[in-house]
Amino acid sequence: NGQWAIEPVFEAALDFNEYLAPVKKEGKWCFINQRGLVLIQPAWEMAFPFTEGLAAVRKDDKWGFIDSRGNLIIPIQFEEVTPFRSGYAKIKQAGKWGFIDRAGKIAVSPQFDILSYFYEGLASGLKEAQFSFINRTGTQFIPYKYDWTVFFSEGLAPVKKDFLVGFIDNSGEFIISPQFEDACPFYQGLAAVKQAGKWGFINNSGIIVIAPQYDSADYFFQEGLALVKKNNKWIYIDRMGNLIWQEQ
Repeated sequence: NGQWAIEPVFEAALDFNEYLAPVKKEGKWCFINQRGLVLIQPAWEMAFPFTEGLAAVRKDDKWGFIDSRGNLIIPIQFEEVTPFRSGYAKIKQAGKWGFIDRAGKIAVSPQFDILSYFYEGLASGLKEAQFSFINRTGTQFIPYKYDWTVFFSEGLAPVKKDFLVGFIDNSGEFIISPQFEDACPFYQGLAAVKQAGKWGFINNSGIIVIAPQYDSADYFFQEGLALVKKNNKWIYIDRMGNLIWQEQ
């Protein structure tokens, strides 16, 4: 009905997750419940929302993790962190990224300049100017030989080699040969790709199903629609490329 659920009394706030939200009060971050009551007192320079029972918090420019009662579970020690996802959080030490598990144990030693989360059991990492993929033990699963990548989705990952992007499977073999200027991971059987400066969509056989014609393109939504931009206007298209809605 448009009424305030929690009055605007905080200096900053992030989203609720696992029934708690980090908010900034009198210069420090704390956590409130959905009634606005402070359950974890202000003590932190910064805080992230809870995921998998733990929240990242910063003190004296270092990060650790607390539980939902405010107990420090993983000591303050890291330069940077990300929230937990599927049992792992990314942590940065001495300028390099690695993974810890929920007990705070180093699962993959910090050694990467860029590191993705695990998707379909593999994470991409940049090391010595080349990307590779590792498994959850940190073992190199696909060798360092790519100029760029992001992550696996639906069994394929976009990778760049010699200035062109194609798609590999989890053995490192190209299933769709490098031919695109840019590409996004597959989602619901389609991937956005860029050719001659325009975006279109391919299927997992590499066949173009929506011709490159857009200035930008996003993943397909679960409702089967994609947000794309053409002639300086945002539009929604369906999986056949039909116009569903256009910005006026």
